[in-house]
Amino acid sequence: MIAVIAVALGACGSSGPAARPKTPATLQILALEPNAQVGPDVDVRVVLRHAHLVPSMQIGGTVRPREGHLHFSLDGRIVAMTNKLSEPLRNLTPGEHTVGVEFVAADHLPFANHVVAAVSFQVT
Repeated sequence: MIAVIAVALGACGSSGPAARPKTPATLQILALEPNAQVGPDVDVRVVLRHAHLVPSMQIGGTVRPREGHLHFSLDGRIVAMTNKLSEPLRNLTPGEHTVGVEFVAADHLPFANHVVAAVSFQVT
């Protein structure tokens, strides 16, 4: 019985979860300048370098450092998950907002080195 417990304990947690890969990708928001004053409709455009966009996949697939998709967020809340380099934001309320974009692996999880771009702007 003691041998069975020792084998079971040895199999648990010794290796831990697999480490997330790093990516060489870089991300930049093109369409919005910091502190820009815009109307209620904005098209957010980004440029992604050293990687390419692929459709998302189910958890458990192969994660590759140069493949992923984008999560667009507005004021800290994800508004789109896409394999496109632009996202329309419509009917924004007046005031200050922050848009963020993150390049994530095809399994929706971030890479070890988070690839994020963000900009704050004003809707008039």
